[in-house]
Order: sequence, then C-alpha cells, then structure tokens
Amino acid sequence: VHISAERIRDELVKILLSHRPSAGIEIMRESNILTAILPELSECAGVKQPELHAFDVYYHSLYSCDHAPADKLVIRLAALLHDIGKPSCVTQTDSSETRFYGHEKKGAEMSQKILERLRFSNREIDDVSHLIQEHMFQYEPAWNDAAVRRFIRRVGQENIPDLIKLRMADQAGMQGRIIDSPLLAQLQGRIESVLVSENALSLKDLEVDGLMLMKELGVKPSPAIGTILDFLLESVLEDPALNSQGKLLEIAKNFYKTRININGVP
Repeated sequence: VHISAERIRDELVKILLSHRPSAGIEIMRESNILTAILPELSECAGVKQPELHAFDVYYHSLYSCDHAPADKLVIRLAALLHDIGKPSCVTQTDSSETRFYGHEKKGAEMSQKILERLRFSNREIDDVSHLIQEHMFQYEPAWNDAAVRRFIRRVGQENIPDLIKLRMADQAGMQGRIIDSPLLAQLQGRIESVLVSENALSLKDLEVDGLMLMKELGVKPSPAIGTILDFLLESVLEDPALNSQGKLLEIAKNFYKTRININGVP
C-alpha cells in the first residue's frame, strides 16, 4: 500500500500538535512505523548522553518536543529533531566522556533532508534547520554588548523568540521537567535592552549604503562593496557610536585603501 509523503506529513503534524507528542511517537516506534517514517529518530534510541541527561537521545528528543509550545509547529519539529545528528557525531574523550561535537550542524543538514522527504514547506524547512543549527549557543554573563549584538545578527532578530523557546524545551527534556534558567532569562533581558537602544544589527541599519560608498570611493559595483559594508557593520556592532554617515565613510575609505586597493590602482 502506497501512502503519499503529504499524507504521512499531515498525520505526523497531528501528533506533533497534540498535548503529548511523545505518546504518539512512542506508539509509532513500538509498532515499527517510526523506522519507516523517521528512521533517523529511531537510531537515536539507546544513544547514551553525558551526566546532565537523564535519558538517551531518543527519549530526550521526545520529551523536549512535549515541552515545546503546542501551537508552534516549527518549534516542535525543531525540538524533535534538534539532536538528530548525535548518533553520527558521537565520540569518546580521553577520559571516556561521551561528546557529540558538531551535532548541531549535522542535525541541521539531516533535518533539511527529512523535512524535504516529508514535503514540508520551504519556509518550515529553513526555519527548523536554522533553529537546530543555532540551538547550541553558549551565553555567558561576560558577554559584552557587542557580543549580544553579534548573537542577534547571527541568529536573526525574528528568530530569537523561537530559539529561546527551543532552548527551554531542550533543557526541560534533559530531566523531563521544566528547569529554571537564570542565564537564559539574563540573555533575554540583555537582548531586549539592545533592541530598545535601536543599535544597528543588520546592513539596512547602517547610515551608509552601497551607492554612497561607490560615489565616495569612485568605484563601480563589485564584491568589494559588500566586503566593505560587512566590515562597517562589524565596526558598528562593536561600537554603535560609529553609525554616522561621516564616520562610516571615513572608515570605509581607510579600509578600501589599506585592505582592498593596497596598490592604489583605480
């Protein structure tokens, strides 16, 4: 009997948006359906984790999914698949500790293929894989404001709320219960402070653009303009006071002269 990928996707979505997805997924595993639909998740069963985890990768993934917001399909998908790359990344340290280096990158790649196979939308695929790619962020109170701004830029301001919810679900899935995280709350507060201060977080926030640079430098459109804009944004992330047209054009001229057009060729 052939069942379309679209039909399988729709039934899986019903399970994921239920009160406790882990119950439905576990029934799928016990009846050997999961191996046919999500073999990558089945392979997580029995993969042990370090001391902070009470469960193997499979059950941790299920319980993380349970604790993700029930009305957010993207977050529930990300929670279910966030550690999907661990079985292929497992290593043992010299002190016999289990580690999964790079599993977030591997997991992001695997989730793309899984969701493409199940005919999820391109937007859902991109959003889920991006959350998985970024879910291992390590915030420290020692971060300065520039580090917070870079974090926002890398993750994307629009993705911050979902990533925070994914981290909360991930933490809850470690012990099967909600865990208070002062560091996560502190990071949220610092992000809000940076956003309220309206600092430049993307190229569109800079007080100069490519056309201004080309006019000021007397050059034609080229990849060098993008390189200069990226450097200007990095400079402003470090020191928001630099985000004025005059200061940025001066920085751009110096960067162009010393880093790009070193020989002074027009």
